[in-house]
Amino acid sequence: MAAASHSGAAELGNIAVQQGDLDTAIARYERAQEIADQADDEAITWRILARNNQAYHRLLRGEVDAAATIISEAMVLAEERGMLSLQPYLLSTAGEVALAQNDLEMASARFQQGLALATQLNIPERVAGITANVGLVALRRGETTCAVHYLSSALAQADTLGARHLAALIRIWLAPLLPPAEARAILAEAQEIAEVGGRRRLLAAIKEVRARMVEEVMAHGRSD
Repeated sequence: MAAASHSGAAELGNIAVQQGDLDTAIARYERAQEIADQADDEAITWRILARNNQAYHRLLRGEVDAAATIISEAMVLAEERGMLSLQPYLLSTAGEVALAQNDLEMASARFQQGLALATQLNIPERVAGITANVGLVALRRGETTCAVHYLSSALAQADTLGARHLAALIRIWLAPLLPPAEARAILAEAQEIAEVGGRRRLLAAIKEVRARMVEEVMAHGRSD
């Protein structure tokens, strides 16, 4: 019963995310966590996943410290209960939190741990997602060629898997690193995916990247 109640609350959270409503999504993930916590170890998987979902989406809302606290709780629970299969998801989120904290060493360590486990446990979607995260760390280090390599590899994997949200997200990250014609083409692909899925946050991110690219072109024009 707890699992069904939790999954219902979590699914409502997922729907809110797709609609771009982070506040509602987080409230629903909090509710999912409350339901799972009441069931204690009967719903240990849901207790962990609810925290992971909440941490990730709080991070998207800019609540970095809250996200760090919540993902730490999830990792402790997973370690105590030996939930190895959940670790790639938790390590991915923990790495993104570290990246938001500008702790590139910790972010890299989390992502490399997560990538190794996702590969070992054969979780292809997380292999693709964390490979993209490794590319973001390279980008933050100023290693653009390396970033393009990892992001392109992750994109090929996501496309093969049909992981459309992830594939669109990687295109958004990759576009500013490509020549203008390629960037426009890859953003058009991302927009098509986002529009079909009604993913408002992706559409907003695409608009932002396009605006940034126009600004850069104009800045180069002024300097020539």
